[in-house]
Amino acid sequence: MLVEQQTEWIISNNLVNKGWYIDNDTKKNVYFQKPKSKIEQTRLNGKRPDYILYGK
Repeated sequence: MLVEQQTEWIISNNLVNKGWYIDNDTKKNVYFQKPKSKIEQTRLNGKRPDYILYGK
């Protein structure tokens, strides 16, 4: 499990360094393991992505 956590930390840091917002509610454009809305969740048809990135 530690390897997975380290990998997520590395990916998150890389996203932030490239200008993505992972924490700021008003500018947030990276979501972890679920999309912004229920409609988008339905469109995934049961798929469970680790990251969902919305246009920068």
